[in-house]
Amino acid sequence: MDRLTECVGYHNNKPIYRAKIDMRKIGAVDKLKQALGEYEDAEEQGLLLKLPCKVGDTLYRIDTDEKIENVEIEPFFIEYIVICEKGDVLFKYDAYDGVICNLENIITDKPYLDYYRVFLTKEEAEQALRLMQKREKYQKGE
Repeated sequence: MDRLTECVGYHNNKPIYRAKIDMRKIGAVDKLKQALGEYEDAEEQGLLLKLPCKVGDTLYRIDTDEKIENVEIEPFFIEYIVICEKGDVLFKYDAYDGVICNLENIITDKPYLDYYRVFLTKEEAEQALRLMQKREKYQKGE
């Protein structure tokens, strides 16, 4: 489908769109209504998926395993996003076994494989790491 709109700027961090087609032409409004209807139908049928990141973005992962002494933030470049047969969405750094996390881990902050917490920004990861380190010091009585 050819794109019918274009972003012409932003207001309050939200894009402002205008029609790319001449709205004075006969059928232009019908074309826009048809496209909008198709997107709304797809959304109602559960066929649209809005992801918090895309291929090419970087995710930041912290290993929360208590056995690890020097916890660091690991950046991972997303090379693949895979939708599995059962519906899991995996973010991967290589085509084989390189799973960074799944979508649920980002949305719910549930650790991936029980140990890995994943963040969309380095700042979020750094804040989480500081909190983890404060908790650890508190539990040790420091």
